[in-house]
Amino acid sequence: MAVTPAVHAPGIGRLVSKANPARPPLLAVWNLDPNEGAVTAASVDEMRTLAERLNISYSDGAEDYQRMDRDRRLGAEIWQPLLLAVLALLFFEVLLQQRISRA
Repeated sequence: MAVTPAVHAPGIGRLVSKANPARPPLLAVWNLDPNEGAVTAASVDEMRTLAERLNISYSDGAEDYQRMDRDRRLGAEIWQPLLLAVLALLFFEVLLQQRISRA
């Protein structure tokens, strides 16, 4: 396999097979600075900037998250008024049935 570019410089290179050119090249990495891959926590400003760029929500804590969750659900639950309406219709039906049966 031949290496491109020269190995004396740090970086990422491709390993190409001279015997089998149809074989896809392999990527190789050498002499990279270990600090480049260090995982560190992002600051609040960086997180907000990233959230704005990706058009997603960002919250600082549990209360803020709960507020966003309520807003995401359009702020209103409609099952409770619908349940009350169905119960009212059932009650009205019973009253109507009693009235009709007396006649």
